[in-house]
Amino acid sequence: MDKVENRPGVVIYVRVSSQRQEYDRQLKELKNYCGKNKLSVKAIYKEKVSGAKTRKERPKFDECLNYIKNNKIEKLIVWEFSRLGRRAIDIQLTISELHDLCCSVYIYTMGLNTLNDKCQETIEGRLVVGIFSQLAEIERENITNRLQSGYKHFRESGGAVGRKEGYRKPIEHTKNYKTICKMLSLGNKLKDIAAATDVSLNTIRKVRASME
Repeated sequence: MDKVENRPGVVIYVRVSSQRQEYDRQLKELKNYCGKNKLSVKAIYKEKVSGAKTRKERPKFDECLNYIKNNKIEKLIVWEFSRLGRRAIDIQLTISELHDLCCSVYIYTMGLNTLNDKCQETIEGRLVVGIFSQLAEIERENITNRLQSGYKHFRESGGAVGRKEGYRKPIEHTKNYKTICKMLSLGNKLKDIAAATDVSLNTIRKVRASME
């Protein structure tokens, strides 16, 4: 068996968008991948936070990147591209910083390394980073517009909103609850969510609190 210290040093980062989600399956498969490929896992970082947040708003991700900077890490391993975030500029700057350290990013679901063994950007990696970071940004921006359009159509078609006086229902039964949770996980502003879903700011705050 190869000695651990002779294996390439890698770091695993797993993230899910809400407290209700789990990352156990991601972590198990990434560990198995490292074992099969004789990669020495130097550190594992786990986080439950929206990818729409900035790097500084994702403390574990920031800690992960700082660890890589301060140690000779050859590869950052993530489950899928969106685990790096949903802001194009953040994704591109992060990958650029890692490449300056000769640290490749391995996207497990794509089987893709952004650097080759000579610390050179791969053509596939360059294309994926450029395309997928922009797609992530576009999706983040468009989700609010889609929700607003759909809700406007619902209202114009006679859809009724509101609840009976004195009735108190579980927070999970809040109108557009799933939509609100999705928008919160994507980092949308409360006022934008209120405008898109026609739900009061106070109710949205209660939904956010239930997710924490």
